[in-house]
Amino acid sequence: MAPRFYQLRHYGALAFSYTMTAAIAAATYTIGMPAILGVAATFATWKTIKEIRANKHVFENNLKKHEDNYSYSPKLQQIVQDLYKASGLSADKYPIHDFDIDESMPQKQGAKYEEIRKHIRSKYTAMPNAAAINLGKPVIMISKSLLEILNDREEKAVLAHEFAHIVAKHSIIDLPQQVIHRTSRGANSILYIFSTAATEAINFAIGWLTTIVAPIIAAKLSGLGQLIKKMNRGNTDENDRMTDADAKRLTRITLGCFAFGVATNVAFFSAINPMIAGIFLATWGLGKTARITSATLSRSQEYQADRGAVLLGADPLALVTALRKLNEIKNIKLAELDGNATKKPSTLSRAWANLHASHPTVERRIGRLSAIARQSGYSEQQITHATTCTLDLTALNQVPHRAAQAYINHMT
Repeated sequence: MAPRFYQLRHYGALAFSYTMTAAIAAATYTIGMPAILGVAATFATWKTIKEIRANKHVFENNLKKHEDNYSYSPKLQQIVQDLYKASGLSADKYPIHDFDIDESMPQKQGAKYEEIRKHIRSKYTAMPNAAAINLGKPVIMISKSLLEILNDREEKAVLAHEFAHIVAKHSIIDLPQQVIHRTSRGANSILYIFSTAATEAINFAIGWLTTIVAPIIAAKLSGLGQLIKKMNRGNTDENDRMTDADAKRLTRITLGCFAFGVATNVAFFSAINPMIAGIFLATWGLGKTARITSATLSRSQEYQADRGAVLLGADPLALVTALRKLNEIKNIKLAELDGNATKKPSTLSRAWANLHASHPTVERRIGRLSAIARQSGYSEQQITHATTCTLDLTALNQVPHRAAQAYINHMT
C-alpha cells in the first residue's frame, strides 16, 4: 500500500470491514457445519480465481485503447503520461482504455469471457464513465462520451481518481473479503438447502417446484415479459423507448416476483419445520450484513481515491465540477425516459439505498473535496463557484439515449 494515500480513517475503515467479515465467517461456522464451510470455501476460492483470470484477460487484452488525442481532448496523452509518472506506475506507451471491446483483438472463447464482454457492452459503453482495475497490470478506463463532456482540468481530476484506486491497491485489498463473503453465502445456501431436504423427499420436491413455478406465474400475470421486450426494443429503436413509469414498473415487478418466490419457499418449508424460518432469517441477515460491509469499505475507498487524486496533482475543484456534470447527465438521461424529472425517493428509502451504495452521494463527496480545497488554499469564493456555477453540458447530445437504460441497469 502507498502510505501517503492512507490516513488513520482509511486504516480504521479497513479494520472495521475485516472485523465484520471475520464476525460473518464465525457466525456462518457457528450455525453451519465445518464440512459445509469447507466445501463452500473451496468453491468460493475456485470461482474467484476463475473470475479473476477471465476479467484479467478481457480487461488487459480485449479493450480498445484510446488514441493519443482527440479534437475534444487534445491533451489526453499528456495528462495520462503525467499521471503515470506521478503515481509511480509503470506502463508501456502509457495506455488508456475505452469502455469498449476491440473486436480486432483475439477473443478468448468461453461462457465466462463472453459474459464479461457482454457486461461491458451492456452496462458501460453507453455511459459517461471512468474506472480502474488492477489484477496483474493496471488498466485505466474512460469513455469517449465522458472525454467529450469534461474540460482538461476535469479530465485530469477524474483520471487521477482512477489512478489513485490503483496506487492504493483497492482491487487487491478487496479480494480476501470477497472470497470470505462468497464462502459465507455459499455455506448458508447449502445449509438452507440441507435443512429443506430434511423435510423428506416428497416435501423437498414439491417445495422447490412451487418456488420455481410461483414467480413464473406471477411474472406472466403481471406482464413482465412484455416490459422486457419493450426494453430490448428501446435499446435499438429510438421511437419505442420505455417510459419512466415502465422502468419503475419493470423493477418493481422483477423484485416482487423474486420476493414472492422466496416467500413461497420459506412459508412452505416453515409450515413443516418452523426452525427453517429461523435458519432463513439468520442466513439472510448474514448476507445482508456482508453486502453492507462491502459497500461501507467501497465508499471509504471512493473518498480515499478523491483525496489521492489531489495528491497526484489534480485540482479538487475540477473534480467537484466533474462530479456535478456526471450527476446532472445521469439525471437528464433518466428523465428522458419519460420527459419528466424522476420522483425523489423518501428519506427512509434514500437512507436504505445509501447504506447499500458502493459510492457515496455526490453531495457528500463534494463536501469532502471542498474541505480539501480549503486546506489547499482555495478561497471560499472559488469553492462556492465550483459547487454552484452553471455547468457546460454542450456535449450532452453526444451521449446516446441508451445511456438512460444503462444507468438503470447499472443501478439495479
